Amino acid sequence: MYGAAYGVIADIATIDERGSFVGVLLLMTDFATSLGPVIGGGLTQGFGWRAIFWFLAIFTGSHFLVMLLFFPETQRKIVGNGSIRPKGLVYQTVFSLIQMRRQKKNTKAVAVGEKGDEAPQKPKFRFPDPIACLPVLADKGSLLVILITAVNYAVKAALQTSLDAQCVDLYGLTYIQAGLVYLPSGVGGGFGSYGAGKFVDWNYRRTVDRLAKTQGVQYDKKSPDFPLERTRLRGIYLLSGTTVLGIIGYGLTLRYRWHIAVMLIMQLLTGTATAATFTLCGTLLTDLNMTRSATAQAASNLVRCLSAGGAVAILQPMVEKVGPVGCFAIYAATIFLGIPLAWVLQRYGVAWRKGRAVAD
Repeated sequence: MYGAAYGVIADIATIDERGSFVGVLLLMTDFATSLGPVIGGGLTQGFGWRAIFWFLAIFTGSHFLVMLLFFPETQRKIVGNGSIRPKGLVYQTVFSLIQMRRQKKNTKAVAVGEKGDEAPQKPKFRFPDPIACLPVLADKGSLLVILITAVNYAVKAALQTSLDAQCVDLYGLTYIQAGLVYLPSGVGGGFGSYGAGKFVDWNYRRTVDRLAKTQGVQYDKKSPDFPLERTRLRGIYLLSGTTVLGIIGYGLTLRYRWHIAVMLIMQLLTGTATAATFTLCGTLLTDLNMTRSATAQAASNLVRCLSAGGAVAILQPMVEKVGPVGCFAIYAATIFLGIPLAWVLQRYGVAWRKGRAVAD
């Protein structure tokens, strides 16, 4: 679903507004992942842990029903710019089927293609290829973006995992209170992703205008000469530094048992910075893979989830071995790995894209 959402954004958003769409998407996902523990804590305390699974089954079932009824097909290979009506039951919603039936009764209008000169052909249904995302990793630019995302996601997953156990032990929280400590990260992540999305779009338009004035060149949106990587990743070094400070502060808070408010502020900082980083990287990855956006996000999901699994797996052994300060200092140092990756991408990204354009 996460990759599909990025695919929809690639279908419906232009390059100068794509950051805002990605920001809104991540705003919802960041806030939802923080709201989940609050709901889970309340259900567990009030009705027992089994109530969580009943809630999830009902909630996801309702979500599926809404999509089945109303969510339209957006893939450009099938519907073009939206003017082509797809054929085949698998590409229809219940609402569109009802609408088509009514139109057939009232008119014999023929659906036409984007150019208006021919009716669309029925697309061939193909089963998803689970290894189709691997070629994305062969592209150097996409790979670096995915690695930057994976590093930040892995560390954030480790921090989120530590919250429940560490805070319950140190501060004696109830189930509901333990769920509430996730909110600062989610709220900060929501503001960070939304604000970063607006910044990405603003910075893109500003860069286009600046280059037009200084170089007298009006770049085409698809031009491989446009400094896309430098434009999209502007501010990532500041975000990485903020994440590092938040992680170190979080480790010190656990070590010296400072007031819980300090720990919550550290979560707010890391949540805001990492969510903004995800927005920058998610927008750039979509830009680099316009014809395979969902596939690119699937590759990103594969790498980041494997990285997060490893980071969470070694969390408790590291805390026991080197203590919370040493453990989270190591995680903070891991964030620095993304800085040289971002520099290389900004330095050589244009040349890589130009080489790929020539090869294509």
